[in-house]
Amino acid sequence: MPDVTNIEVLVGKEATDSTSGESKKSTPTKPAESAEVSGHHWTTRYMRCYRCGGVSWVEYDTRHYHTYDCCYCGARNIF
Repeated sequence: MPDVTNIEVLVGKEATDSTSGESKKSTPTKPAESAEVSGHHWTTRYMRCYRCGGVSWVEYDTRHYHTYDCCYCGARNIF
């Protein structure tokens, strides 16, 4: 049985109106693994929403996405 005692979960904070950049919606199921392209790959992480506490998956990529919308309540999260 795998060790599930140390699972890293990013905890979101409320995004301000001045947050710029693209947003991505979280997903209740793990996104499909994508292949590495040009030396860059997607990293998937768990996210816990600051508003509803729901835990979902995000494609964590700070170069492209600056906010993540919770798939459960729609709140905009930043890390």
